[in-house]
Amino acid sequence: MARVQGVLSRRRAGGITQGQARQEVLSLLTSYTRNQAPRNAHWVYEELGEEPVERPMLGA
Repeated sequence: MARVQGVLSRRRAGGITQGQARQEVLSLLTSYTRNQAPRNAHWVYEELGEEPVERPMLGA
């Protein structure tokens, strides 16, 4: 999750565009885990100015 924080910090500092930040964050979260809660972490979506995407968890 530290890498996600780094991407969001770069976005806030103006180092990357919102689209680039979105793509990097989604890539990191997808590679981190495919079916666990961190992908739905609301603070990530709030930083990107989006609504969280609800994804069903396997085995729930």
